[in-house]
Order: sequence, then C-alpha cells, then structure tokens
Amino acid sequence: LAFGLHSPITEHGNTFMTQDVAQGRPEGDPPRGRPEVDLGEPIASTEADTSDVLCDASTNVLNEQLGLQSEAQWSCADGQRRLIANGVPNHQTGEQFVGERNPITTHEVNVAMPLNPVARTGAGQRMEALGQSSFDIGEDANHAHEQRGGIYHYHGITEGMLSEQNLAGESMQLVGWAVDGFPLYARYGYSDLESSTSPLQAMEPSYQLKATPDPDRPSVDLLPMGTFSQDYEYVEDSGDLDECNGRFAVTPEFPQGIYHYYATDTYPFVQRCVKGTPDSSARPAPPPSGRPPQGNVPANSSEAAE
Repeated sequence: LAFGLHSPITEHGNTFMTQDVAQGRPEGDPPRGRPEVDLGEPIASTEADTSDVLCDASTNVLNEQLGLQSEAQWSCADGQRRLIANGVPNHQTGEQFVGERNPITTHEVNVAMPLNPVARTGAGQRMEALGQSSFDIGEDANHAHEQRGGIYHYHGITEGMLSEQNLAGESMQLVGWAVDGFPLYARYGYSDLESSTSPLQAMEPSYQLKATPDPDRPSVDLLPMGTFSQDYEYVEDSGDLDECNGRFAVTPEFPQGIYHYYATDTYPFVQRCVKGTPDSSARPAPPPSGRPPQGNVPANSSEAAE
C-alpha cells in the first residue's frame, strides 16, 4: 500500500501513496474487508524516524491537459504523515483519459501513515495489470489508468513523476510512502547496501514464473504464464529484494539506512505486502483468493484491473 502526491499506486490490495494521493477510508467509516492478521513481533533494528523527510511536500498546479487543478499537501504531526489531496495527477496522462468518455475526476483524499515505522516478523486467481498481453486494462505511459468514478491510479513505476536523473539511472528517487510508513523508491538503488557512493543499479525482484502451472489454472495455451498473480512465486535470494519488494539499505534521504520498498520493471512491479504495521486509517479490501505473499498484507479497495 503506498501513495504519491496525486494518485494511488495500486496492486491487488496494496496501495502506495506516491510522493506526488491516495484513497482513504472516510473518517468514521468502520473497517471493511480483510480480517485482522498476526503481524508478528517488531524488529527493533528496523525502527526508523522519517519525521524530517518531505513533511511539507505539496503541489498546486494546473494540469492543462485535463483542465483540472492538481492539489496535494503532505504534513507530519502527532506521529503520522498525512496526505490531503484531490486525486488529480500533476503530469501528462494517456489521451484516453481526456474528454467525456473516461474523464479523470477530482476526489477527496485524506490518508495517514506512521512517522516511525518498524518492520515486523509476521508476514483465487487475480489477473495481473502489467506484464501480460491477454487483457488490456487501458494503461498509459505511466502504467496507470482510471477506475470507475474517474479515479486515476498507478499499477507500476510512475514514469511521469520521475526526474531526468532518475530516468537516466543517475539518482535514486523517493516517489511515495507505504501505509506502514516506510518509503518507496523507483527502480534504482545502490549496488552496495551500506554505501551511498556505490554505483546505482536497477533493482531485481525475487519473484519468478513457476516452472509448472497450478492445477486449477486455465490452459496456458489460452492464457500464457504471467497472466495471473498465482503464476509467480517468491524465490529467496534470486534477486535484490525480499518478498515485499523491499530491503534494508542506505538511501539519499536516510544515509544511516532504512527499510524501504521499490517499484520495479518486473513482477511484482509494486510490493504486494508490507513489513510494518499500516496506520489504522488505511483502507481495507477483500482478501485475494490465492495464497498471499509472506509479510503483512495491507488492505485496499482497488482491484488490479477495473
């Protein structure tokens, strides 16, 4: 679950707030969907203080393509990082979202996440939005589309928000915060976990396509492997990242090191679980029908493909 300055990054029950919007459960609404899960014990060495990083980030610009104002304000107080926004992106979108047919609309965003996150020991067939060609979800160059109600959201790396330096592989870029309070970076991380002067490299997830399809899966002749979430499995140490697409390492904002997540070019694209404890305002969602990833699976109301 993560969020940015204008629209949620979503994958099967995991929403990220990009440092550029999110859907929050209306205040007073009871939790819905996924029941409480055992999050395990806190890992003291991972506790982080993020209270001096991007607490006043904001945007208030006209998106001329959409004819809508993009408004978002982050703040830090009372142990929470909070985003209040109107859900309008501050960058170019696909032309399919301009005009009367599938217009992006404003919507209220009010969500919070912990300022002092700490990782914990705990940890059906869902169509994939990205990495498959069997179904077209109408994504644009930002790996985003809109769901019912005109809500624009991402399923992968938020290309339109990235700096020229990040696009060229010359810098790390913090693009959001997970609902457990840990930061989210786009694509690149330091090759040495402990050195901010080491070369940058594209982070490789540790998920692989299964050698043999699950027995209850539709024929691969009809729907190739990679069409569904259940086609992948976590293979420890096969990539740079853990089962939640994260790792503990130094970053530009946290030179002493912090647990953090990555949006990546390959599955899972954005993490499908969180290591810490989501803020109580995080929006729940129904549990997936397949086996969930290890880690603490947060809740969210958005589906991968609408």
